[in-house]
Amino acid sequence: MAHPPPRFYANIAPGQDFDQHSPSQFTPAYLEGWVRRLGGTRETLGLSFAFSLLNGPLPKIAAASAALRDAAKQSGIHIIPAFDIQNWWDYRSDLWNWFDPNSPGYAPANRDNVEWTGPDRQFATSIAWRNWGSQIRVAPLPNLRSKAFRAAGEMALSTILKPWAEWQASKPYGLDVETPGIKLGWEASLGINAYVYPGNIPSWKSPVSSDPQRGLEHSKGLFGGLAPLGWAALHAAGKHLPNQLQKTDIEWIVRDYLQWMVATARRCGLPEAQLFTHAGGQFAPFEQHIGHAVACVRGAAPGWSIYNTRPADAGDMVAAIGKRKDARWCCAEWMSFAATPERWADDLEATLSTGNCQFVVAYNAQDILANTTANRGLALTLQRGKTRG
Repeated sequence: MAHPPPRFYANIAPGQDFDQHSPSQFTPAYLEGWVRRLGGTRETLGLSFAFSLLNGPLPKIAAASAALRDAAKQSGIHIIPAFDIQNWWDYRSDLWNWFDPNSPGYAPANRDNVEWTGPDRQFATSIAWRNWGSQIRVAPLPNLRSKAFRAAGEMALSTILKPWAEWQASKPYGLDVETPGIKLGWEASLGINAYVYPGNIPSWKSPVSSDPQRGLEHSKGLFGGLAPLGWAALHAAGKHLPNQLQKTDIEWIVRDYLQWMVATARRCGLPEAQLFTHAGGQFAPFEQHIGHAVACVRGAAPGWSIYNTRPADAGDMVAAIGKRKDARWCCAEWMSFAATPERWADDLEATLSTGNCQFVVAYNAQDILANTTANRGLALTLQRGKTRG
C-alpha cells in the first residue's frame, strides 16, 4: 500500500556503514534492518545515503545507486540520496595532481583545477585538511569554476541522475505518492571542509605528525583564521581578482556552484519539487560568515546543516527560508546534543515545524543508536507522530 514519505531520515555513514562501490549490500533486508534498529517504520522513518561521484569508478557507483533504488522499491522504505563532487575526489588525481610527477595523474595544468590561496597560479594548493570529528588530510579543494572539474562533474552527475529522474517519475511508492527528493552538494562552501593552513605547508610525503593542528576558529571570521580560498574560482569566471577576498566573493562562488549543479540536474529530467541544495559555512558569529541565502537558487529548494541549534537561532536562516513563497526547505544535515531525550525531541520538532520543512536528515544512524539520549529522543518523536508525511 502506498504511503506518503516520512519527514525524518537517518543518514547511513558512507565508508563506515555502506560502500558506494558495492551494489550487493543494497537489499530490502538491509534497508529494513536499519529502520527496525532505529525503532521506526516505513511510514515514520526513511534513510539517506551520500554518494561522492568523483571518488571511485563511476560504473560501480552507478550500479550501487541502481541497487539502492531497487531495494527501496521492493521494501517500500523511502530514501533520500545525496550527490556530491566537491568533498571527496581523491580518485581523480588526474584533475588535481599538479605537484608530484612521480604519482598518478600528474599534469602541471592541474593548478587551474584546484583552489589558490592568492591571486595567481603560484598559490595553487596541493593539500588540505578536514575535521569531521578529527583532522585528516584530504586532496586540495577543487576550483568550483574549473572547466575540467565541471566537465568531469557534469558527466558524473548526468550518468547518475538520469536513472534517478526516470525512477522518481515512475512514482515507485505508488501512483499518488511523490518521492521526497534528492540533495545536491554536501555543505557546499570554501575553506570549511577542505581548509588550508597559511605559510609553509607540509607535503603529502611528510609525516602526519608534522601537520598543524589548530584547525578552524569560527570566531576569527570567514576562513576561521586560516588561509583564504576562492581566487581560482574568480579567475576562472573572468572576474576581477581582489587583493583581499570578501564575504560577497565567497557567497557568489558557492551560489554559482549550487546553481550549476541544479541546472545539471534539471537537464537530467528532475523537477524542482524533488531537488534540494545543501550549503555549508554558516556559523556563529553568523554575520562574519557566508549567509544562508547562498543555498537559495533557481530550480530547487534550499537546505543547510543544523547542529545543536534551532532555525530561529541560526542567524539569517529563517529569513532565507522566507525568500521562497512556499517556504519549502530541508534540513540536509541535523543533530542535537541535548542533555535529555525530551529536549532532543523538542529540537527536532522545532526544526520540522519551521517554515515548510520537507524533511530532516540526521547524521548519522549509527550515532543515534550509540547515544542513549538521541535514541530515546527519536523514540519520543516517533511516539508523538511528528515524523509522518
